[in-house]
Amino acid sequence: MEKISLALLGKDIAHSKSRQMYEEIFKRSISYQLFDYSSENEIPSLDIMFSDIQGLSITAPYKKVFLDHVVLSEKIKPLEAINCIKKKDNAFYGTNTDYEAIVKIFNKNDFHKREIFLLGSGSMAHVTKCFFSLNNIKFTQLSRKENGPLEELDLKTLSKTTNPLIINSCARNFIFDGSLPSNSTFWDYNYSHKAHSERLPTLCNYLDGLEMLKLQAISAVEFWGLDQEF
Repeated sequence: MEKISLALLGKDIAHSKSRQMYEEIFKRSISYQLFDYSSENEIPSLDIMFSDIQGLSITAPYKKVFLDHVVLSEKIKPLEAINCIKKKDNAFYGTNTDYEAIVKIFNKNDFHKREIFLLGSGSMAHVTKCFFSLNNIKFTQLSRKENGPLEELDLKTLSKTTNPLIINSCARNFIFDGSLPSNSTFWDYNYSHKAHSERLPTLCNYLDGLEMLKLQAISAVEFWGLDQEF
């Protein structure tokens, strides 16, 4: 049985459940490295990282680092972020499996009819906006840079809406501690976020990001060409 060797690039990623997720997919142990760097300047080249791995995943804040070093499809280029890289015939190819996961979860839950508030302005927010734009979905974007503390998104803001959907694309260090109407849904792109998972389910319908992690992982395995291994 061929050895499977994967890696994750990110910052402060000791909490990552990616290895566990991939081992559940493959149903066996794999080699999994954490390339955890505090700054972009510390990140080695793709040639170095791929010296002993078959596939690389990328999480915040480094989803733009290798945009100019990989081959991208026309579908992926507008996203301006990649979370998955493979090497084939001495060339590197990138994609964004987060986008596919967002589409699947959004459509499965029939969120099209909800009034949508998108929190954040980073790479994940941009990927989400691309999906909304392509499908003519209306939304309101709120970010700490433009709107100040997002905790001010509370009952006063949402009480006039019907079944509001709040999508949190902010980095893991953001903690939403505002009030929410009981008919709202808080879709958290972060998974196992203790501050959210312990409090928000008592206020509204809370969607943890673990499903997104699994869906993007399955798509990544297919992209790497390792799907025959499970």
